[in-house]
Amino acid sequence: MDKNFGRSQHVISNETYRHMLTFAVVGSLAFVVDAGVFTALNTLGAGTFLSRCLSILTSVTFTWYLNRTFTFKTQTPPSFIEFLSYLGGMQLGLITNFTTFFVVLYISEFANTYPIIALAIATLAGMTINFLISRKILQK
Repeated sequence: MDKNFGRSQHVISNETYRHMLTFAVVGSLAFVVDAGVFTALNTLGAGTFLSRCLSILTSVTFTWYLNRTFTFKTQTPPSFIEFLSYLGGMQLGLITNFTTFFVVLYISEFANTYPIIALAIATLAGMTINFLISRKILQK
């Protein structure tokens, strides 16, 4: 009897694995950038809303540049249109992140006690969506 009967034969290529790993590293660095910019601006009195808007813009710009340069090794020169496309594509990941965060908080008393759990799950969910979108936009 075939051991693989009924199982999917999907194998992740080395290139896709490298993309996923590099994307995760870039995303982790971007989280640090995002948190750092937000904290600095908010501490300097820019206010929560403006600080968050500028930190998101900074972290998205950071991820766009690093992902096009290192993750997907895009050969075409960077363009404002590509950046806008990337920025637009990341919005679904942001919505996924926020939605997942609140759903996890709603359904889990443990996550309510330790919101970092919900944040971690939400970040992974948003990063997964953003990886799939980025791959389509930047891999040429």
